Order: sequence, then structure tokens, then C-alpha cells
Amino acid sequence: MVVLLMPLMIEAKDIYRFKTTDYAYKTKDDGRWGEWTDWEDISAILVIDTQKKKIILGDEKTYYIKKSLGLEDEDDGGSVLTFKCFDNDADDCNVRLRVTKSGDWQLYVDFDTIMIVYNLEEY
Repeated sequence: MVVLLMPLMIEAKDIYRFKTTDYAYKTKDDGRWGEWTDWEDISAILVIDTQKKKIILGDEKTYYIKKSLGLEDEDDGGSVLTFKCFDNDADDCNVRLRVTKSGDWQLYVDFDTIMIVYNLEEY
């Protein structure tokens, strides 16, 4: 029950802070998604600021929120909050903040030809 309440609190706060621990990605070639890469270590601060409509990942990447697509429950018991965004290069993407049934946090950044996932710890 506690896990189900955590995602519901996502839209109630203005600022969320996480620390990334590792990431993986996969690319799309000829219309087909490849396999996920092995996890690689990364240490960056992630700030989701719903008032300023920004998702800031470390010092290099900012995703500007155009629209929240809302919170959805997943079949496996997790929940995901999705935002339509664009990045510093004006490329459109979807950014998904996901919490699993066990309470683990992940951030997915989905572009047309690459998908990146970060494991997160609350900060």
C-alpha cells in the first residue's frame, strides 16, 4: 500500500530530487529496437521542478516539460508519471518517472531512436 501512495505524491510536490546510480540505453536501427546495454555507473543529481517545468540531469542535460501526460498504474504493480518534453537541442522526447512495486525509482528518457534508463535513489 505504501508503494502505491508514493507515485500519487509525485504531482503534489513542486520539486523532486534524486541521485542517479547507473544507466543503460538501447537504440533503434531500421525501425527495430536493439537490446539494452549493460549498466554503467553514473553519479548525477536529478531535479524535477514542476513549477519551472524543467527536469535537470546533472550539469549538462535539461528537459523542458511541455505537458504532463499523467500517472498510470502498470500491470506489474508499479506506477509511471509521463511528461512530454524537449531537450537542450530542441529534440522532442517523453520522460517517464517510474516507481516499481518494490519501491525502486527509475527515469526513462525516450527519443525516436534512443531510449535511456537511469536507476535513482531519493536524494
